[in-house]
Amino acid sequence: MNTTIRLRLSITTLIVLLISMGLAAVLTWLAVEQLFLATQRDNLLAQARLTASALEEITNWTYWVRSWLEASAFVSKGIRVPHSPLSHPGGPV
Repeated sequence: MNTTIRLRLSITTLIVLLISMGLAAVLTWLAVEQLFLATQRDNLLAQARLTASALEEITNWTYWVRSWLEASAFVSKGIRVPHSPLSHPGGPV
């Protein structure tokens, strides 16, 4: 097999170039994947915090509505409820 130095140099250069491009592609893929996963984790965490705060507000709101309904039922029957949002130690609010 009689090959010229020019052909061997060209083939070697092509092989080194392909290996380096493949390595760069793999490293870039891994870096982008890690950035994507970190961004997804941060977004899901922020969404969970927003949902938790919204549920907390709804829970607080339903507590006061329930207390008001119970107190209004007792007041309509003439019963004084000491720990309701509608009553106060000095009298009804």
